[in-house]
Amino acid sequence: YLFPSSLSPEILEGLLGS
Repeated sequence: YLFPSSLSPEILEGLLGS
């Protein structure tokens, strides 16, 4: 991902949330 590792978990949670 081009985003910082700190944002990775947030993105993963968003995908899992959907």
